[in-house]
Amino acid sequence: MRLFVVAVTFLSALFAPVWAFFLLAGFLAVRYPSWEVMLIAFFMDLVYLPIGGFFGIPFVITILVCILVWGLDPLRNQLVFK
Repeated sequence: MRLFVVAVTFLSALFAPVWAFFLLAGFLAVRYPSWEVMLIAFFMDLVYLPIGGFFGIPFVITILVCILVWGLDPLRNQLVFK
């Protein structure tokens, strides 16, 4: 199931709105230790953001996903999904 959700998350990074990506990234962050989401977010930043970044901040999506993944880590540990 993890591989399927990662594949859907990657496809949503390419073809779906950003909110769909963040929804799937949140699911992965709660359910699994999701280092893949950070790699997909970095890929999204390289593909979609302009050279100067968004409002002058480079790698906005990667920063937001890192906050999401590390912020939901205690919740994942609390729910004990293993």
